[in-house]
Amino acid sequence: MKAAIALLCVSLLVGSAYAQNTTSTATSANPVNTAYPTGSNADQAFFQEALAGGEREVMLSRIAMSQSGSAEVKSLASTIVDDHTTMNRELMDLGKVSEPAPAAADRQMAASLTRMSGALFDRTYLDTMDSDHRKAIELYERNSLDAHDSSTREFASTSLAMLQKHLVSVDTLQKNQGS
Repeated sequence: MKAAIALLCVSLLVGSAYAQNTTSTATSANPVNTAYPTGSNADQAFFQEALAGGEREVMLSRIAMSQSGSAEVKSLASTIVDDHTTMNRELMDLGKVSEPAPAAADRQMAASLTRMSGALFDRTYLDTMDSDHRKAIELYERNSLDAHDSSTREFASTSLAMLQKHLVSVDTLQKNQGS
């Protein structure tokens, strides 16, 4: 009987841990998740998600600065590194969060990019920046309106212009390269 109760407790704990993990994964993968936290917890989730996304863009853009064959892509990558490095510092200061370790998917994307070259590299990098900036813009737009703290709303709102400028640059390069 004790063994059955212990097994039931372990099953409940494992199931609860799995549910928490899938909820947090869904939140970071889909910024428009209805399970997104509210209040100051939402502000912390914003800082963590925004910082992780910004760090990913910096990491991938550093690779583009050294591997792209296109001067325009290298220039965009340099701008993204500079802008997001500054923004990431602001996120860490304002949100009192530390720099996250790169997620496994981000490390895999970086490894994949390092094995590419030429037009394939540029197309993959630009497609990734397009997708990442669209997700970031959604995240920042939502938090510019719904963040609990006014300084978080202000930061999200003022950062939107830079993210939108990056997206326009990415879109322009994609069109010029026939993506």
